[in-house]
Amino acid sequence: MRADSGFWSWKLVETLDRLNVRWSITDTKNSAIHSAIAAIPEAAWVNIDYTLGGKAQVAETNYTIGTGRRERRVRLVVRRNRFTDRQAQLFSDWRHHAFITNTGRWTAILGHTTTSDTLLNHKTMRTRLIAVAATLVNRSGQLTLRLPLNWPWADRFTQTLTALRALPAPSG
Repeated sequence: MRADSGFWSWKLVETLDRLNVRWSITDTKNSAIHSAIAAIPEAAWVNIDYTLGGKAQVAETNYTIGTGRRERRVRLVVRRNRFTDRQAQLFSDWRHHAFITNTGRWTAILGHTTTSDTLLNHKTMRTRLIAVAATLVNRSGQLTLRLPLNWPWADRFTQTLTALRALPAPSG
C-alpha cells in the first residue's frame, strides 16, 4: 500500500504490519527525518534520469520509527533534485522527497539479488529484468518466451520469472 504523509498513523502501520501488508508512506518532514537525510554519505547518492533542467539523485538508509513496542526498523528512500538551469539562481539547494517503507525490492523479495544489487541501480535492473528484447511465440498452444541468443542475464531472468509464476494468485 502506498500513502502520502497525511495518512500516517500508528494505527495504520500496526494494522498493515499485523496483516503482513507491504507499505510505503511519504515522510512527515520532521527533524529526525531531516537528520537521517543529512547523515546519508555523499557517495551513496546515485544520479537518476528524472527532470529536465535539473539534476536528481536517489539514496536509501535504514531508519527507526517509534520506541518501545512500536519500534520498527524501516528503509528510508530519498530522492533529491535541484535545478541546474537559470532557475538554479533562485533555487540552488537540494529539494528532498522521502518515504519510509517496510518493503524490499521485488527482486530481493523473490530472492534473486546479489550483494551488488541495490535500489540504486534500478535502471540496470529494469533493462535486465523488465525491458527485455524478447519474443513471445505460440507453438501449438504452448506459449514460449524466446530471449536474445547468448544473452548474459538469461539465467537470472528465467529464475525470477519462475519465482513470479510460483506466487499464489491474489485472493478476493
